Amino acid sequence: MSRNYLNIPISLCYFALQKKHIPELQLYCWLKTQCSGHFKLSNRLVFAAANQLSATKSTVQKRLKWLLKNRWITLNNKTGRYHINSFQVVHNRTNFLCNKGALWEYYDFRLFKEFVYTAVLYNLARTKWYYDRKLLKEQGRTVVKAGNIKRGSAACRDLPSFALPLLYAAKKLNKNKTFIASMKDAAKCSGFIAVRHVFEPLNIEPSEYAACRKHHPEKHKLVNRKGKLCMQMPDKIIFCVWIKKIRKLAHD
Repeated sequence: MSRNYLNIPISLCYFALQKKHIPELQLYCWLKTQCSGHFKLSNRLVFAAANQLSATKSTVQKRLKWLLKNRWITLNNKTGRYHINSFQVVHNRTNFLCNKGALWEYYDFRLFKEFVYTAVLYNLARTKWYYDRKLLKEQGRTVVKAGNIKRGSAACRDLPSFALPLLYAAKKLNKNKTFIASMKDAAKCSGFIAVRHVFEPLNIEPSEYAACRKHHPEKHKLVNRKGKLCMQMPDKIIFCVWIKKIRKLAHD
């Protein structure tokens, strides 16, 4: 049975990223789009999975064994039919408490890894914005709204934009900055995010530019923009995917 979309829990995206099981999550989600909760394993099904997921048949079989071993799917030995466990059941087997989902809508499954990256980065960016906003309120300072970027991809027009420093994301995911940058680039190339570089002019005289470039504690972030010395700030990112709360996601 083909569905219009899947609301994939972000908790599973975190799990798959951290445990390096994105291919297994990809197959699990693909099965959900093809079957009505149950399926019989056949050469035709394996061939279709291999073709649409850009994998070999043996790789698909290996991933199926992982799903079975970890009880994302179960097998009825009497009937020979497999049952695909619900997102809620699988979510409860992870240690990630996020109760939001990312909508997978008619996308090419070969872009699934990039979609997972986007869901995780979105959740980090949104969470950071929320807690920064809360801190500003507690300090009695003006709350900064998530800005809208109206230029760029039509698909992303008028969606809120968020700043997500690479170092912040790296610490939260226990990854290095290079890996986070590659996640961001992959999501951008696949069309799941749009990015605008942000530069903040420094309030100094042109005669002080050379000294500033030499002695500024963050001199690696200094760039010349239209004749002015500027500090490169975290990019503004628009996430071109829909995020929706899943109220049923709750750990026992």
